Amino acid sequence: MEQALYIKTFGEVHPKFMIELVAGDAPNGSFNLLLWDGAQAHIQNSVRLTPGPGSDSKARIFEPPDVDSTIRRATRFPTHDSPYGSCRELFNDVCALIKKFTDLSPKLVSVAAYSVFASWFSDFTPVPVCVSIVGLHSYQRSNLFRLLSCLYRRPLLLGEISAAVICSLPMELFPALFLEPCEFSRQLHKVFRASSAQDIYIPWKGRLINTCCAKVLCTEELLDNEGFGHGIIEIPVTPTRQPLPILEKCVQQEIASEFQSKLLRFRLTNYNRVRNSNFDIPHFESPVRDLARCLGACVSEDPKLQEGITPLLKERNEELQADLECAQYLNAIVVETMFSFCHEERKQSVHVGEIASGVNSILKGRGEMLELTAKQVGNKLRAMGLTPKRLDALGRGIQLLDPIRQRIHRLAWNYRIGSGILEWDDVRMKCPHCGRIPREKGGPDPLPGLSWEKPDDVI
Repeated sequence: MEQALYIKTFGEVHPKFMIELVAGDAPNGSFNLLLWDGAQAHIQNSVRLTPGPGSDSKARIFEPPDVDSTIRRATRFPTHDSPYGSCRELFNDVCALIKKFTDLSPKLVSVAAYSVFASWFSDFTPVPVCVSIVGLHSYQRSNLFRLLSCLYRRPLLLGEISAAVICSLPMELFPALFLEPCEFSRQLHKVFRASSAQDIYIPWKGRLINTCCAKVLCTEELLDNEGFGHGIIEIPVTPTRQPLPILEKCVQQEIASEFQSKLLRFRLTNYNRVRNSNFDIPHFESPVRDLARCLGACVSEDPKLQEGITPLLKERNEELQADLECAQYLNAIVVETMFSFCHEERKQSVHVGEIASGVNSILKGRGEMLELTAKQVGNKLRAMGLTPKRLDALGRGIQLLDPIRQRIHRLAWNYRIGSGILEWDDVRMKCPHCGRIPREKGGPDPLPGLSWEKPDDVI
């Protein structure tokens, strides 16, 4: 008899079946495997799949993975699946539960409920869901944090996070990381970015690790959009005078026992529907658009719930649009400053600090209170393809070589820079690159008096 092929699995997805990890009964924190055949679940220690008659394939025996018992006990897993009614009924039940233990507005209750559903598909959605619970320590903040840890798929509460901590975990489990309290650091920014995309890997001890996972952060202040992005669900919580029930451990266990099994059944029956969802809000900016696609896909069973996502994320999208407009405005001023330096006689290079001074002079002249640091200006230069290099003992800067000047002039055309900076006679006589700045058809001249066609190298 031919030997079977033994496979340690964290889960399998096949057009005709799925295999999910569920909690076993043994006190050492073992797993069982749940085999879903599309209509019914079968729980056992291992799953044997036998090839059909005439097949050359070996029989495959799937077994639970070897995971450290402390990690298994610290991560919440359902023991079985159970019926949930309809998507709307389950959604309403989750909302009612959040209302019971918090004093959040109906809008924030819905946002939290959508995040719960999204956590059960974070292994393949466009972005893994991330929630930031913002506010000072209070019963309401604590209740929401603990409640979400009862509802999310595979929640794992950690006291600290770093690249080393994440890479030491069996990330094949796709745990949802819960962090309380969460302190900001440069390292946290790096880890956050790496764990917020499906296709980014971290090299670790000779291998690559995909750290993508759902996250719930408990913070006392708003996250920095520049460092963390707009794809975060922010739920502000404040102390309330309304008496809230205390979420004791035994109550948490009761909630988890009921809802983990229902949400597991929801994942099993909706996996393909969610994966094949084409829900989109095209007029939203990325990454809010990616977040909307993620939340909408997870409730594909109910189009009315999908429709409710647009008003929930509208304000977040408007914030992003305002930030993008501000960033474009500041980028244009940086380009304007560099454009001006290009036309200073005998100017061969310029330090980043000098560029920052020029930028801030323009901002001040326009009545703006904002000032950019040399570091912020350097980051903007890099983003535009003008990477500062070390010039001398005074620090980094840009050498105004001919290719760099061409690049600056192309940027000036893109940002419509030039009007009011230079007199045409000076441009014509002293700057060969300005002669290649085109006039945009139907639009204003970047430099008054110019009327050339767009050259091939303008981007």
